Amino acid sequence: VRNSGYFDFVRQVESEEEGRDALARGEVQFVVNIPVGFTRSLLRGERPALLLEADATDPAATGNALGALRVLAETSLRRDLTGPLAFLAGGEPPIDLRVHALYNPDGATRDNIVPGLLGVVLTMTMVIITALAITRERERGTMENLLSMPVRPLEVMAGKIVPYILVGYAQAGLILVAARYLFGVPMEGSLALLLGAAFVFIVANLAMG
Repeated sequence: VRNSGYFDFVRQVESEEEGRDALARGEVQFVVNIPVGFTRSLLRGERPALLLEADATDPAATGNALGALRVLAETSLRRDLTGPLAFLAGGEPPIDLRVHALYNPDGATRDNIVPGLLGVVLTMTMVIITALAITRERERGTMENLLSMPVRPLEVMAGKIVPYILVGYAQAGLILVAARYLFGVPMEGSLALLLGAAFVFIVANLAMG
């Protein structure tokens, strides 16, 4: 697995819970779980199970790697299965590779595409509407009038941005409702945290516009 070139070893975890926590936090994309007594079961011809837990939220990143692992499980031991172990070389692969695709086990594209629309729509609309608003002020010559008033430039920009934050939240709400009830996208975790992160995202795009 290390020599295949598909994988970078991050660390060795001490328990299944630690491995699942690393997957949930996005620190790793794969966890290989080698059970106790694996070698003994292999030498006895019992086809020990090798559990591979994969973060399937990004099929483009995991698809080829999963294919490579299946090939490795079938071919990596062929050179060593000689002599007294030759009986393991024929027939079925000596290892039973079991893949658990977490967070998107069915590989449903809607679970990737629909949430991605939240970022795409907000980026396009927030940048464009702010840029158009500022451009219109410059064309009409009212921007100079605003800047000549006893208000700070930061206050003027805040006045331009704050209303569109509400527009951004309205768009995000519509997309989330459609994702949940129209497309059936499962939602886990904190909605408040998502909305808080959306605030930073919306403000950043408005500021860029």
